[in-house]
Amino acid sequence: MKALVARVLKPRRILTAQHLSEGIAKAREGEGVDLAVLDLSLPDSAGPETVVRFRREFPEIPVMVVSSLEEPGVIEAVFGAGAAGFVSKSAPVHVMSDVLRRVWAGETGVTPAPNAASAPTSLKLEPGIGLTERQLEVLRGIVNGHSNKEIARALGISENTVKQHTKAVFHELGVNTRTEALVAAIRRGFVVS
Repeated sequence: MKALVARVLKPRRILTAQHLSEGIAKAREGEGVDLAVLDLSLPDSAGPETVVRFRREFPEIPVMVVSSLEEPGVIEAVFGAGAAGFVSKSAPVHVMSDVLRRVWAGETGVTPAPNAASAPTSLKLEPGIGLTERQLEVLRGIVNGHSNKEIARALGISENTVKQHTKAVFHELGVNTRTEALVAAIRRGFVVS
């Protein structure tokens, strides 16, 4: 992962640690930590609690999770704990790179489910959810980590129209951010592989 971060983001410096406590200590000592990449299977911390512990210390640092734990409940908990991205260890390098770039840019990102790494995440419509087909397409773009510009281009509509659909999606799901929309989509079972 260190080599991928170095190649994709070209940071001045990369701090590495084998334990969460060591990583927290290094982040305290380091200047200007811009991104944390956390594994959910560290010797002194496991699962979504890893994100909770790190974010408790550094709420301003975006967190990208890299894990072999790929169940929707784990992914939902990771985003609920404040992660900005989730990437499966089984994802192809180009997919990992894309999620890494998105999180670095302040967006959310998640790899598709196992065995669907190269295919876009699809959504199923829950009866009575109240989204139009176009709003569902915008939600699909959000779940796949696409920017408003990318969604607009893919759907052949303006960015302003995407923003209007996004507001309607947020209202319908009872959320305020793209990350919350992603978590709500996972929680409500919209994300399928």
